[in-house]
Amino acid sequence: MARTKIFLSSVNEDGLKPLRKSVYQELQALGHEPVMWEENIGPWLASADPVTLCLQAVEQCDIYLLFIGSKAGTFDKAAERTITHLEFIKAQEQEITILVFADVEVKRIFFSTVKPLLDQYIDHFISEEERFPSPVHMMDALRQQSQVPGHIDPYVWYFLYDMILRNVYIDDLSLGVPINWRTYFSDLLRRGSLLLPLEESIQLSGNRLEQLDEAFELIAELMPQLQITGFPDAEKFLKLIMERSCGGMIEHGYGKYMTESVGSYGGCSAITLYVRHDNQLQLVAKCGKAQGPRTICLTTRAPMPYLLTI
Repeated sequence: MARTKIFLSSVNEDGLKPLRKSVYQELQALGHEPVMWEENIGPWLASADPVTLCLQAVEQCDIYLLFIGSKAGTFDKAAERTITHLEFIKAQEQEITILVFADVEVKRIFFSTVKPLLDQYIDHFISEEERFPSPVHMMDALRQQSQVPGHIDPYVWYFLYDMILRNVYIDDLSLGVPINWRTYFSDLLRRGSLLLPLEESIQLSGNRLEQLDEAFELIAELMPQLQITGFPDAEKFLKLIMERSCGGMIEHGYGKYMTESVGSYGGCSAITLYVRHDNQLQLVAKCGKAQGPRTICLTTRAPMPYLLTI
């Protein structure tokens, strides 16, 4: 069996400590390379940030194995997520294989009681606030529900809900029933071997993305040094921009530790160019489905001579 690097993640609660240790030993016996904080990560340098070390370790693994019990773990206020949750998000962002096992009782309560309450609360919050509630809002709402067990940290429910939104399957975890890890990882390795013939193509695509990033950074640094005095063919200028505005990704930042792609936007369908004259903007050219007015009155004196709207 091929050697696979597997990150073991869970909150450091008493009920999961023996499980983590036994799984670590079993995976080693199978010839894999398990990675776990108390075994082979650890802040060996006094100046090392333990969260950064964990996230870096996740990036280097092939599989992310997560166990969930009744405790949430350390909550980072800036990121509005727990450290374990950040590890999970990092694994999905890196497209690492994710295996999640949640305590059977916690999982049962979540799907039978908590998830319907959260669905209702979120729908109401969005209708009132026109935005998705934060984890803190969701946890506060659950604390006010008498049918939600108080011995389970509210963040556990939010964590499980986030997994459902990300279409991650949650398997059963029963501390008295052993898991056949050989079967799990044999099947995963078989599927992974199908991607080996594509390794060269994947590497080439990665190199091209790096080159595009470098080109973008160069243009971004050059633009402030340019002064536009006119356009020989303004409509052609707009067409060139519109043809290359083919959409992109929207990212969410989690404090100082990481960002995650949370959405995307489509290609450009309309673009206009205005030139400023005193307190008015006058239309120079338009392209696509643009329906902008020929003049726009300004209420404040903007510093730019041109305005490009996409």
